[in-house]
Amino acid sequence: MTLLPSPLTQHGQILIVDDSQTKRLKMSMAVKQIGHDVTVIGDGDEALKLIKTQKFDLILLDIYMPKMNGFELLAHLKSDGRYRDIPIIVISSSEAMDDIVQAIKLGAEDFLPSDFNLELLEARLEACLERKRLQDKDKDTLLQLDRLAKAAEHLDQDGLNPKNLDIIDIAERKDAIGNLAFVFLNKSIDVYNRFQHSRQQIVTLKGVFLLLIVGLCFGLRPVLGNLLSNSEYSASNLAVLTSSLTTVFLLIACFISNRRLKLEFSSDTMKKILIWSLVGTVVPIYLLLSVSGHISGIAMSLIMVLEAVAAAIIAGLSGVASVTPRKFTGILIALAGCIWIFLPDLRQNGAFGDIFWIGLAVFVPLAYAIKNVMVGNYFKSFSSALNAQVYVMLLTTFIFIFVSLFEGDFRVPLEPVGSFHYSILLFSLADATAYFLLLKLVTSAGSVFASQKAYTVVLSGLLWSVVILGENLSVNSLPAIAIIIFGVYLVGQKAKLVSPLRKRVLAPQQAVDL
Repeated sequence: MTLLPSPLTQHGQILIVDDSQTKRLKMSMAVKQIGHDVTVIGDGDEALKLIKTQKFDLILLDIYMPKMNGFELLAHLKSDGRYRDIPIIVISSSEAMDDIVQAIKLGAEDFLPSDFNLELLEARLEACLERKRLQDKDKDTLLQLDRLAKAAEHLDQDGLNPKNLDIIDIAERKDAIGNLAFVFLNKSIDVYNRFQHSRQQIVTLKGVFLLLIVGLCFGLRPVLGNLLSNSEYSASNLAVLTSSLTTVFLLIACFISNRRLKLEFSSDTMKKILIWSLVGTVVPIYLLLSVSGHISGIAMSLIMVLEAVAAAIIAGLSGVASVTPRKFTGILIALAGCIWIFLPDLRQNGAFGDIFWIGLAVFVPLAYAIKNVMVGNYFKSFSSALNAQVYVMLLTTFIFIFVSLFEGDFRVPLEPVGSFHYSILLFSLADATAYFLLLKLVTSAGSVFASQKAYTVVLSGLLWSVVILGENLSVNSLPAIAIIIFGVYLVGQKAKLVSPLRKRVLAPQQAVDL
């Protein structure tokens, strides 16, 4: 009797194991006529090797074969978890009840005689394959539900990106499980984004506070530098005294914070430290001390503000950080606030001083901006950056000693302790504190945000002018201070949010019960 493949028949991979070539041919033709793919093999050993390398939906198995018989192959497959679920129908010329019972006990799905009826074979094949499909579907559903349950447990971890839960493939399924995973993932992303936004707000506010402290410390430098410039010591000699004390304070901070001073002395690391020392420390300090007597303090304060703009441009061009419109707007707003503060003084003739010294002074904020970007790119952790800063200050001290000896003006202050010594001590302590906090900012909030200290230095300059020099703060300056703080806040890192999955609608037939 000839059968046409049923329209409901689902394609399957069938393995036929029989030592009789005639029976293999008969069964192969029958199974192909039903609509399945067929692989035939003549003994149990070869069949076992083949099953380990290929996937089959069902096996038609003879009992009596040379080498490994059907009972042995059946027992082996059903004892192995990898192959236990493959349905096996025993087809044999033996009609002994003992053989049938033993085959069923070993795990065979069914038993058919060698002279089987084609319609009966089709019915048995489809029944076994359907059970296998349902079983596979149930196992897959349980597996996906288990993955969802584990993903829910992992969500307790702070800062875990929901898209790293490895359930996106489940959310893409076109069934009820997929819809559950889709809703679960999108809700998790929503919660994660809120958490990230709130945390970033705290980090930014904390960063603004640290910037104000750094500004207060660095803002002392012009005032104290003015006091020190009246002494009989040269600029390089003063740099030796301040940098050596700053190194001592940073060394103490390093041992308190890291419990040790550790740095790999590789050629690459030492090259970075040398560049940092020359570009980010020696050059700006020496230039700052050199130009301070040739341009006004107002001009120097405004020039230092350029550090923020320079850091943003350098970071953007080098690819270290992206300068978004929000950040750039914040930089311009803070710059406008600084111009507002100094606008009355800028209208006065000769407020800036000699143009040559002003041009030379521009390299000071540029050097600081390069240093901040370099530190943020080279040193990813605060501890490694702090260790490197100690070595940088050591190297800087030796460089200034060499310059001072070259100039023939190196002296150690041996006179009785007085205001000069206290100014040196306070200058160094302020520098060390500023460096310590600045490294925290660079490694946590980024070099662009950390460079906004230029604005807070302006604010602290106003404060120290009032406190130390007794100058009056104009009421018109208060709105400008608020504008500067707002601009610095805008430059802060924006929370890294996760995009939700694209919304989809289940078809009516997909919305089934679990």
